[in-house]
Amino acid sequence: MVCATALGLTEGLVSGRRRFTVLERVIQILMFLANRPEGASIREIARSVGMNPYVCGRYIDNMERWGLVTRERKGRAYIVRITDRGLRAVVVATQLLSYIPLDIGLKAIGKSEK
Repeated sequence: MVCATALGLTEGLVSGRRRFTVLERVIQILMFLANRPEGASIREIARSVGMNPYVCGRYIDNMERWGLVTRERKGRAYIVRITDRGLRAVVVATQLLSYIPLDIGLKAIGKSEK
């Protein structure tokens, strides 16, 4: 198994006031696509995860190379769909996140539990 650091997935990116790692962004995109079996355009994905469409496209390029998503041309846009490998990654991410207590996770992202 290749670690996230070796893939360059832990490099921090600034988004508003919150720093996101590449790994967090990849998981956000995969989780969005896991709920969209019909796929989504890069613009839709970018809007849902709060990214610039160009930057999101670069993520999709890498995710396609890693076998997590596929792209199909539809008119002027590309429709991105999650692969079986991408779905397995979502399952693993969900299992890992289930081990983090809610109060710790909320403190990490700067929110308070209500």
